[in-house]
Parts: sequence; structure tokens; C-alpha cells
Amino acid sequence: GRGWHLPPLTNQYESVLGAAVMAGAAGCVLELIFRKGTFALAASLVAAAALLCLFFQLGPLQGDINAPEALLNTSILAWHVATLMIGYGMIGMSLVVSVAYLLTAAAGLGRHARDPRGVSAPPDLAEPAPAGVLAELDRYNLILLQLACWMVAIGDALGAYWADRAWGRWWGWDVKETWGLMTLMVYLAIIHVRHVLPPRKRGIWTAALAILGCAVMAFTWWGVNYLLRGLHAYA
Repeated sequence: GRGWHLPPLTNQYESVLGAAVMAGAAGCVLELIFRKGTFALAASLVAAAALLCLFFQLGPLQGDINAPEALLNTSILAWHVATLMIGYGMIGMSLVVSVAYLLTAAAGLGRHARDPRGVSAPPDLAEPAPAGVLAELDRYNLILLQLACWMVAIGDALGAYWADRAWGRWWGWDVKETWGLMTLMVYLAIIHVRHVLPPRKRGIWTAALAILGCAVMAFTWWGVNYLLRGLHAYA
């Protein structure tokens, strides 16, 4: 997109590449703040998965560089897509942390079930997963979910502003718009449902719902473009 003064975010292939880069950048920034290794690992896995999708051309991904359509040749749309890709990258990182949380919790429950009294098993096998590890993973997951929610909200708002200027209306119930709103609502629900859950259940429910939310995001990002008809079909 350099020749057209646009970032490489004008089609599905470029958006996946952009999400990989932005997830890596977000992971680096968060890692500089917290210095725990969790964010760096999550960002690395998300970026690697995205690049593998591009390498093996999973799905109808086209890497050809073509001149963007006139409606796409605007900086507002570039910021709209870039902000969403940051949010989607963080959602992917949240997926990694959520899976790590559930696996850690399951491993702890398994050890506890094999020897609930801790009589004959070594101490490291008799005790459940340290509560501190799960609390830390839950904290990092919540940080990622909150940041992702903000990025998706800002991205949706920028998209509505661009649509008002390009199409003369800020909202038209296009399938991409509708699923984008659904993605935002899902993540708002994930963040706020914690407040009505018992403290001991918040982490595991947040992790489970974050995995479901990632599936909704994936359909919004990929499924809508290839399975449904709408104004965003060129994406």
C-alpha cells in the first residue's frame, strides 16, 4: 500500500499480516510493563499462527497487491482497520492465556483428585495448582480483554464515521457491521459478567467465555467475508 499512501491492510491477506505484526507490537509493549513473559509468549504464538495461515494459504487468502478501490483510499478507513487488528490480535492473545488458565486449573484438579489427602504423593503432585498462578493468569487475561474491547469499540466507531462519509449513513445493519457489534457486545458481557460471579469462579468462567468470544471474533473477521454477502465482501 505504500504507492497509494495506505498501510498494508486493504484485504484479508494484509489484515492477517497486520494482526500478526500488531499482536507482536502489543505483546512487546505489555511485556515491557509487566515483565512476566506471559504477554510475549502469547503474542509470539498469535503471530506465529497468523503467519502460518499465510504461509499455507489457509482459506481464500490472496497476497496480490492491487490498487485499492476509491472508497478504500482514505486514512480514516486505514485507522479503522488498524485499530480492529490491534483488538483482534489482543483477542488472540487472550485466547492463549485462557487456554493456559484452563489447562493449569485442570492439571491442579487432576493432582488433587489423585491424592486428596496428599499422603503418599510427592508434595508437588499432591497439591492443586498454586492459586497465585491462576490469579496472575486471570489478571493478565482481564487486561487483554479490556484492551481488546476498547480497540474493537474504537475501531467500530471509526468504521461508522467512515461509513457516514462514504455511504451517507453511519449504520445500515450490514452483516459485517452487525457481527462487529455482536463481537463488541460479547466482550463487554465477558468483562462485566465477572461482577455477578463468585470470586472463585471468575477466572474459569472468564477463560471459558473468552474462548467463545474468540470464535465470534473469528467469524466476524473471516466467516462473514466468505460465507455471507454484504458491503464488506471486498475485505
